[in-house]
Amino acid sequence: MKYVVLFDMDGVLTPQAQALQLAKTLGKTDEAMKVFSGQMRKQIGLEWILSKGSMFLKGQDPSILENTAKKMLITKSAKSTIEQLKEASYHPVIITNGFEGMAQAFGKRIGITEAYGNSPEVKGGVLTGKLSDSKLLTVKSKGDFIRKYLKDRGIAKKDAVAVGNDENDMAMFQEVGLTIAFNPSRFIKNSITDSFSKAIDGKRKDFIKFTNVVDIVILNNDLSKLLPFLIPKPDKFSSNVKIDEKTQL
Repeated sequence: MKYVVLFDMDGVLTPQAQALQLAKTLGKTDEAMKVFSGQMRKQIGLEWILSKGSMFLKGQDPSILENTAKKMLITKSAKSTIEQLKEASYHPVIITNGFEGMAQAFGKRIGITEAYGNSPEVKGGVLTGKLSDSKLLTVKSKGDFIRKYLKDRGIAKKDAVAVGNDENDMAMFQEVGLTIAFNPSRFIKNSITDSFSKAIDGKRKDFIKFTNVVDIVILNNDLSKLLPFLIPKPDKFSSNVKIDEKTQL
């Protein structure tokens, strides 16, 4: 292994949200949407939303996590992209604020054997509706986790790549050498628009801050668009990239 590439899951490796797919499996989609609507409007925090979301699992068999993960959609070209990255000496890892069991089951489908997330509590063979492990519970958690992950394994920052799509990935981006916002959420798109607008008006602080965190923005839902930036090595100025395939900051 020469490099490690850290993937967010929801919106990156799958176009779907783990929590909403679990709710659909349980027949509680309407209830879940009421819980998640506040987070979508940024009126409530990630910690609250994950804790409330785990309550839907109370009394369920733990296998529901793996069974739901097996049904989730896979982002275009994800399997072949992961395969090519591994051939190029990359080690792919999933880092999610969702459930670790789901991430592990989903990862196996696309060739990723290492995944981290939060774990729901199990007692008496059933889920309690609480979390037993909440290491990735907040917006800043991914940054703390990845900093420790790289240190523990002796991986240099310059040899780590992060691929995410939303606000909770920004802390992760600050801990690695190359960052890619893939098929970005409304939050990141708004951040791009706002920072550019302020820069045009002569206020460059927000623009510089954003570009110091996000190296590349790919406005596409095809994961293979990452490859020119990563093979043969992580390079945001790669000559392999065609201008119509990327937005480079």
